Parts: sequence; structure tokens; C-alpha cells
Amino acid sequence: MPFQPPPHKEIQAPTAAMVVIGNEILSGKVVDKNSPLLAKLLRAVGVDLRMIVTVPDHMAEIGRWTAECAGRFDWVFTSGGVGPTHDDITYQAIAQGFGVPLAAHPRVIDILKAHYPDPLSQAHLQMAELPQGADVVELPGQRFPTVRFRNVYILPGVPELFQDRIQAIQKTLTGVPLVLKQVYLNVREVDIAQPLRRVDENHPAVVIGSYPQSESGKPRLKLTLEATQAAQVQAALDDLLAAFAAQGVQPVDVV
Repeated sequence: MPFQPPPHKEIQAPTAAMVVIGNEILSGKVVDKNSPLLAKLLRAVGVDLRMIVTVPDHMAEIGRWTAECAGRFDWVFTSGGVGPTHDDITYQAIAQGFGVPLAAHPRVIDILKAHYPDPLSQAHLQMAELPQGADVVELPGQRFPTVRFRNVYILPGVPELFQDRIQAIQKTLTGVPLVLKQVYLNVREVDIAQPLRRVDENHPAVVIGSYPQSESGKPRLKLTLEATQAAQVQAALDDLLAAFAAQGVQPVDVV
């Protein structure tokens, strides 16, 4: 019988995507720190991050991917390209991708005037040119507001600034918190592949992940079981531990 891949499982929760923008990321000159942070913070509030795409500083690519993700997911978070330099084109690219013009946002201009000498330079004014219809979300402790266009949060790429804004945004997001159990084993994946597959098939509401690790050259395996209901996770865990016991496999730890 040919190999049959297991059915794809999805947690029923609000969804999100991330568009990471920058030639520096694709060239390896800068390491992306923002997507791991976003993944952790969204998971903590029960928002399911389904896609991360990295694009260059290219107008059409930024606009196309942002618009496509906005049509597929509940929330989109972009990272990068919102400063005053020649390669900061994210606002313009998103406006083109959605087919709307850029428009000077009065509140952003007021905020810039409060922090920079008048008259504002062209570089300052560039940061106030937002996709028409964009909102600015003023969050406590932030000098510059967070820009939101429809279901897209347009965020800076500097990790410290990104973290500051996404931590504030996180408090406004409502998702479906997940219940998580983790099982640690000193075995190889191939040793438990068959019972793991059976348990996965018998518990369609539980997402089971298998992650090989290495510790002092010895095989080590981390399994995760996730669902929105504690009873579902516990039932899958009980079946898994029983299946392992039948094979003489003893977990190192269950947390």
C-alpha cells in the first residue's frame, strides 16, 4: 500500500499571517527576530499564526502578499519598511496592493509636529502618507502611533520597536487559548512512528507534533499535544502513553 499522509489538522481559532519585509533579511545581513516573537505572543492569546512570508523591498511583492494574506486570514502583521529613507516603501506598496491612494493622515502630522521642528521635512511627511482609510492606534508609552489598515497592522522592523508595539497590540486580540501537553522520550522518531500515527488518527481534535532533539549525542524526542479542550488533550495523552507502554517505551517526562 502506498504511503498515505495523515490528514491536515487545524485548531479552530482566529488566524494570522506575517509579511516580513526587507532585502537585508533575504540576504542574511540581518537576522529576523520579529517572526519568532510574533508567533509566541499570538500563541499566548490563542491566535493561530498560519503563514510567514519574507519579501524584498519591492513594491509589487509587498502589496501582493499583504493583500493576499489579508484576504485569507483574520489578521496580518507586517514588519519593516516604514521609516523615512528611500527603501521604506511599505505604506505605498500596501496602498497599491489594495488599490487605494496614499493620503496624509492629520493625526500623524500633528504627532510629528509635536516632536520635530516646524516646518517638517519631506522625510517626516513621508511617514504621514498612509493608505487611504488607515487608522492610527495610539498606545500608552509610544511616541509614534501604530498604523492599522483594515485587518493589517503595519509595524516597524527594528526589533525593539516591533516588540513594543506587538506587546501592546496583543492585549487587544481575542483568540482561543490552547491546552498543551508535552512528552519527552529518549527514543528515535522511527521507534514510535506507528503508535503515534494511530493516536493522531483517533483524536482528530488534537494536533500532535513530533520534534527530534539531540542531547549529548543521544536520541531525544519532544512530542506536543494541543487542543482547545483539556479533556481532548488528556484523552489523547492517555492513549499515547498506553500505546508507548505496550511497546516498552517509558517517557522521561510529561508536562
